[in-house]
Amino acid sequence: MAATKQALDELRGLVERLERDTGALKSALQALDAEADAPEAGQPAREADLADREAFLRMKESLLAEHRGEFVAFANGKLVAVSRSWDELLPSIQAMDPAVDVYVEQVNEEAFLEPPEFDVPGVFEVEDVTERSS
Repeated sequence: MAATKQALDELRGLVERLERDTGALKSALQALDAEADAPEAGQPAREADLADREAFLRMKESLLAEHRGEFVAFANGKLVAVSRSWDELLPSIQAMDPAVDVYVEQVNEEAFLEPPEFDVPGVFEVEDVTERSS
């Protein structure tokens, strides 16, 4: 009988430990799920960069008409500063919150063209195989 009571107490202890460990495991899995669902750290900055570039391109005609040759700065998809030179623009940018990404461009026809192609040793363009099959 004493052996049965000892075995029963040992089983109760194991069940309690299992319940405790299960709770800790559940918390760890929930934290891991939340981290996996969170956006990547670089993602918001990338989207902000694109929003600023898109705003710049949308304003092409007015920028060329009003600010040709000047430097413009965009942040969060909005025009935030205009100056005749980079040196004049810099204090405006430095006064902004450092956490905010700023897109700067000089307004001229070339600014609105596609970026030039460039060669990087060891980096190759992948061909679209769907074009070959048609």
